[in-house]
Amino acid sequence: MELATEDVRVVVVDDEPLARDELVFCLEQVGGVSVVGQASDVSSALAILESTECDAIFVDLRMPGPSGLA
Repeated sequence: MELATEDVRVVVVDDEPLARDELVFCLEQVGGVSVVGQASDVSSALAILESTECDAIFVDLRMPGPSGLA
């Protein structure tokens, strides 16, 4: 069985720019991970997800407006 050679594509959603930047920085240090999108709110995240394929989403649950669970 061969291991996949493609990166895991992730999207990061957080309304706090410093927290989002730090998470993106940490994820970029991990081999095999590619951050394919960032958003500061739910509506921006939904727009990214409609146009970008991803394998995982890191979402802040407490944000102004709709929560990360929405």
